[in-house]
Amino acid sequence: MQEAFVGLFRELEKALEVNEVILFADGVHPQHNTEASYAWIEKGKEKEILSNTGRTPVNINGAINPLNPI
Repeated sequence: MQEAFVGLFRELEKALEVNEVILFADGVHPQHNTEASYAWIEKGKEKEILSNTGRTPVNINGAINPLNPI
């Protein structure tokens, strides 16, 4: 499956015009309040994790150009 994708990507890359780019995009939806599931804390000790309060959702969309990821 991955080999097929790489093959299609290489074909698309060869067909690019001068001012065209390939972008991979994805959205993330981080939680506003922190929920610790694992941590390096000494056994028997408690660790306070500072977090914001509120219920305002945060939606972040991002994209990367795999041929120039900077």
